[in-house]
Amino acid sequence: MASIFPSSGIAGCSAAIWHRKMSNNLAAALIVFAGLQIFVISTVVASGATSLLYHIGIAILIAAIIPAARNMERRWELLSQGQLSSHGLVTRFRADQMKLWTVTLLLPLAWIPVGALLRLIAG
Repeated sequence: MASIFPSSGIAGCSAAIWHRKMSNNLAAALIVFAGLQIFVISTVVASGATSLLYHIGIAILIAAIIPAARNMERRWELLSQGQLSSHGLVTRFRADQMKLWTVTLLLPLAWIPVGALLRLIAG
């Protein structure tokens, strides 16, 4: 019996689907990054660090993370138009997905030592 649903196999996905999957990962990662950034910075500021961290954190979010995410999405737009095999797309997708989520989960935690250092300097 024929199915109305596309193949659920990862290697069988078309290039356009990989672009959509990466776009969804990027959107989710930006939301998680922003939430973690707010949580970590507010925790660091509540422990006595300067509130300047709020402004620096938002500047980094806007100035570095969003353009980097857009560049990755543009890269996947180009990859979806290329002639890579489905195995090549799977390998690149998993590598980019791992980089994306590693940065998303670890970069906000970098504010903890920055806040402690600023609190130490401010005395």
